[in-house]
Amino acid sequence: MTIKTLFLALSTFCFDLMQAKLKMGDQAPHFSLQDQTGVTHSLSSLRGKKVALCFYPKDNTPGCTKQVCSLRNGWTALTAAGITVLGINFDDSKAHRDFVDTHKLPFPLMCDKDKKTARAYGASRFLLPMPKRITFLIGVDGKIAHVINDVNVNDHAQQILDTWK
Repeated sequence: MTIKTLFLALSTFCFDLMQAKLKMGDQAPHFSLQDQTGVTHSLSSLRGKKVALCFYPKDNTPGCTKQVCSLRNGWTALTAAGITVLGINFDDSKAHRDFVDTHKLPFPLMCDKDKKTARAYGASRFLLPMPKRITFLIGVDGKIAHVINDVNVNDHAQQILDTWK
């Protein structure tokens, strides 16, 4: 292992330790972000609803495509359970529009270009231009109900439903 590799690994580890580590019962950090169509979504406007805030690394990559397609395929069950799904990463609105159009996604993808929301949720990664794959389930009271750290990209919709039982 080179000195540079060791430094990057240690820096990443320290950065992860410094980030917010949200847990069940914590107040969800406020966000106000635009989606692929320019509509603004904020935590305060979602008060009283169950929210699945799904951070994913990058549009149009194999794992992320599987994840959002799982959410699309489980859309009927998610909405029947009263769950509002929001996707979020650092891509711009054009990339999100293309991703939504290509895969016929029924939920918004929000642009966190300044990475503030990812940092507030502990989802950003040191020196990497993409967030962690992590989902926060936010209850009707605006508090973290569950954190899904090990996202199953092939069946994420069912994972959310099972976690929220």
